[in-house]
Amino acid sequence: MSKFCASCGEELKPDVKFCENCGALVEEKTKTTVAVEQVNNVQYEKHANQMAVIGFVMSIINLPVTFFTCCGAPIVGIPAIILCIIGLVRSKNYAGDGKGLAIAGIAISAVLILIFIVFIAFIEAIRPAFG
Repeated sequence: MSKFCASCGEELKPDVKFCENCGALVEEKTKTTVAVEQVNNVQYEKHANQMAVIGFVMSIINLPVTFFTCCGAPIVGIPAIILCIIGLVRSKNYAGDGKGLAIAGIAISAVLILIFIVFIAFIEAIRPAFG
């Protein structure tokens, strides 16, 4: 397999340190260089999975919304669950980044919606007693 100079494109002889045409240093990729490139690539991909973070933040915002408003759990919780599910699916493509946040966001929002449903059912059950 032939190697070529990164500066001028000249074909290089095996085991040379400098290009004979332009004098540029010939860099060989070592295992360390490849590992750093892979880490940098993963760091870039981690930046791309914002759905899990946004869904988790919405789930946390849903805590006070659920307890201080009459209909906050479904209004904030359902979009939070949707964003967390998108983040969970995307985490498979981004080296698992955001998977924990997405699962936590789904769990928090689901529990809050369940509490909301139980609360509404309780209110409806005791309403006839107060006429």
